[in-house]
Amino acid sequence: MKNRIEEVIVFNGEAAVRIGVPFFLDHPEIQHLDGKGIVQMYQATQVYASLIESKREEVQHISPEYRGQVKRGAAVLEGLITDLYGKATGELIIHQTLKTILDSDDI
Repeated sequence: MKNRIEEVIVFNGEAAVRIGVPFFLDHPEIQHLDGKGIVQMYQATQVYASLIESKREEVQHISPEYRGQVKRGAAVLEGLITDLYGKATGELIIHQTLKTILDSDDI
């Protein structure tokens, strides 16, 4: 059996992007981003994850594996945010993002 490289999915605001975890920071979608860009990608990925979760009936073609890869992509971005901004500020950014998504009527 071949060793598979774990992949995650992030949303860049326009499209879902599949990235191998070992190469995450070297991926063209990631390597040019500054802290603000990482936060924006995290926010877009969390909104995307929320949409595919809340619209489960309409998007039955999306596999549980895909949903998991999106959630893991958001988790990798969360780690980058806390690394870049420190634990306290990073957690505040993450909390505010999730709160905004939960409070939104559109999702």
